Amino acid sequence: MSNTFKLKKDPRTSKFIADNIYVEGRKIDFNLYEPMKFVYDLEQPELLILAGRQIGKSVYLASKAATKSILVPHNRILYVSPLEAQAKTWSKTKLNPIIMDSPYIKAFFKRSGNNVFFKENMLGSYIELTYASLTSEDPQ
Repeated sequence: MSNTFKLKKDPRTSKFIADNIYVEGRKIDFNLYEPMKFVYDLEQPELLILAGRQIGKSVYLASKAATKSILVPHNRILYVSPLEAQAKTWSKTKLNPIIMDSPYIKAFFKRSGNNVFFKENMLGSYIELTYASLTSEDPQ
């Protein structure tokens, strides 16, 4: 019996993101994020990324969440961080700019009730952000 693990890939994902996602006013350029292009195309139910700093992990997660929320109606995405401040920071510095700066994505998120912890679009999909602890001083 073989325990072969097969990766499911869809190259249309990185193409869609390169065409529609803006970061800091520019479309994502996979020439600058070449190692991440492979990761963007993975369609795995679970994914662990072991990588160094400043290679685009947070941008990847925000891009993938925003994209999946419009490509899959009624999709529910949950983002959990250790601390409330981390969830707020990721929402304000990664997720919200991608949604607001990407015209195609933004068109789907013109719905009331969106805030730092909850982003809902017109297709019934939402991205919910939460955290595991109230403050860094809480007992572990």
